[in-house]
Amino acid sequence: MLVAVESNGETSQRALAKDLRISLGLVNASFRKLVADGFFRVNSNHKGRVKYELTRKGLHEKARLTYEHLISSYRLYKDAIAWLTGFFMDLQAREVRRLVLLGANDFAEMAYLGMKGTALEMVAVVDEKKKGQRFFGRTVESISVLGGLSYDRLLVTDPEASTIGYSRKLISETVSEKVIFAPFRPSIEHDTWSSI
Repeated sequence: MLVAVESNGETSQRALAKDLRISLGLVNASFRKLVADGFFRVNSNHKGRVKYELTRKGLHEKARLTYEHLISSYRLYKDAIAWLTGFFMDLQAREVRRLVLLGANDFAEMAYLGMKGTALEMVAVVDEKKKGQRFFGRTVESISVLGGLSYDRLLVTDPEASTIGYSRKLISETVSEKVIFAPFRPSIEHDTWSSI
């Protein structure tokens, strides 16, 4: 809300509720609290429209929250890379060398970076929604190329992928035997990585 008010103080609470996907009542209660706490100042113009302005205290709070978010995101990213590196070292110990990533996304980027300290090689990245796009110097391929590739494991990096959706509908039985899932997922509530 601090960011929204700073960028457009004339935005309506209804529009803000829609943008943030929360109830109008929650936005209204939050605005009243933020005004009472001195983060916003309310100005009305001659046409009866309300304009919200961030106060110095509001700007300071926005900067503090931004900093905390960046630190938390960095910690989450660093923890993810550490978990992935350990996961890849375990795969390497089991004679896995060549991986295909299923899903070209932020998690796949972390997987690629976590792979850098190991002997593992990313053979390809497949993603039906992003085929043709670039991913760390490679072109994202269609899942249909899996039958013609030489690789040891197919690492599912798509958080929306389900075993049934990919292994039965799009991936042949031979390929589905190579499918592995990373042993963790990000937990937004606790800013940690937890096992699944």
